[in-house]
Amino acid sequence: MSKLFQGFSFKDCSFLSMDVREGSSRSVLSEELEIANVFTLESSFCGPDHENIHFSVQHFEQLGRTFC
Repeated sequence: MSKLFQGFSFKDCSFLSMDVREGSSRSVLSEELEIANVFTLESSFCGPDHENIHFSVQHFEQLGRTFC
């Protein structure tokens, strides 16, 4: 993802298993539908630490197109 979208930073990713709140989409997908690997993508309009930018709606649209 970081190779396709400059605002994404792989080194800042965390792949630790965290407590999942009951009723969250991640919880439902993981437990009820028995999907082994469920990930969330979190972002902020503040932008990444490694770039001196603030994200705009256009950045998120580009990220969505790249991700999908």
